[in-house]
Amino acid sequence: MGTTIKWFFLFCSLVLSLKGQDTRLWLGASSSYAFNQKWELGLEIQQRWTSGGAKPDAFLVEPSVTYEPIRNLRFGAA
Repeated sequence: MGTTIKWFFLFCSLVLSLKGQDTRLWLGASSSYAFNQKWELGLEIQQRWTSGGAKPDAFLVEPSVTYEPIRNLRFGAA
């Protein structure tokens, strides 16, 4: 219970510190599909708003590909 109260006060102080500033809101969702052990394809969709959500700023679609030639070494591009 004590941790929940600490997080609540931290969140409230953050919101109050951002009040009056030019803030942006970015929301996104992503999905990926590994079609074998070395290759993975992904897609991310984002919606961005400016001025506290009053006006949509951008809608982005970002494809990505990742290749893992050996374990713990990955190359990717988006």
